[in-house]
Amino acid sequence: MVDGRARRALELFQKATKGGVLPAIHNVANMLANGDGREGGVKDEAKARKWYEAAAELGDPLAMFTLSTWWASGRGGPEDEATALKWCQGAARAGLPRAQFNLGGAYLAGKGTPDGEPNYASAREWFQLAAEQGMPEACINLGEMDRMGLGTPQGGKPDYASARRWHERAKALGNDFAAEILEDDRNFMDDPAVVK
Repeated sequence: MVDGRARRALELFQKATKGGVLPAIHNVANMLANGDGREGGVKDEAKARKWYEAAAELGDPLAMFTLSTWWASGRGGPEDEATALKWCQGAARAGLPRAQFNLGGAYLAGKGTPDGEPNYASAREWFQLAAEQGMPEACINLGEMDRMGLGTPQGGKPDYASARRWHERAKALGNDFAAEILEDDRNFMDDPAVVK
């Protein structure tokens, strides 16, 4: 059975899409993805993906972000890391911190990059943008990159002081895991085998 209000909302949003109303296009995509307004609540992820693409082409950063995750996972169609990276770049440039974080992760892992190789400088840049918007996970990743010397300004040498600052910032932002990392940092830094 279909909820009459949801079905009516889907009909109205679909009607509004004919006029190119961006929020309506995004709402149709969401409703199809969730099965809202459809008989039996059946999802249609393939159609939802097409609607998200239409919204993304019109500049909707949330649709771009959704597409990046769907292309990366193969949801609603084929999986393609390069296309996922493209949509994630658009959402990240629009300022979405989660997209910036995901883009940093893609560069760190080399997912979707032309040569399939990690790009530590780009990973650092995007993690830093997400961290500056208050994302503790990005702070943790920056700290770990510093601790391992990945993309550091010192040419690949670890920067333990910077790692500690990023981990402290993550803790200050309320990330419980950061406290564990800081304890590891203390133990690590007290180890006489560590070259400082």
